[in-house]
Amino acid sequence: MVSAQIPAGTTIKGEIEARGDLVVSGRIEGIVRVAGSLRVEAGGEVEAQVHAARAQIGGEVKGDVVATESIHLLAGCRVEGELRAPRLDIEEGAVVRGSVVLGEGANAVTQTAPIDGPPPMPASALAMGERRKRIVVPPPND
Repeated sequence: MVSAQIPAGTTIKGEIEARGDLVVSGRIEGIVRVAGSLRVEAGGEVEAQVHAARAQIGGEVKGDVVATESIHLLAGCRVEGELRAPRLDIEEGAVVRGSVVLGEGANAVTQTAPIDGPPPMPASALAMGERRKRIVVPPPND
């Protein structure tokens, strides 16, 4: 169920807070907080810091995306920024420029990778391979 929609041809600047789901076909600039799902349609543009339970991106996003549950990048989308979520789905044809932090606790802004751990995987490597790839990273064993 969609709680709010930003239609094509509409630009909103500022801070947006949605208690339900939000669909963006237009443009948002600023800060976006969504308690449910954020869906950026093909042609939709978001230039913002995004916090949501779930994010599905089919358009363009410039800024960090933090999701408490999952991020799904659709074919043809373009993302510039850091992606943080416990789960990330990337379809072939999605373009990511930035970094990816996966696993439990990835939505915590202060989390960093252990110094003695493996180097981070470039986002471009995540999109290679099958048509759609699901990546689930378990938390490290301490």
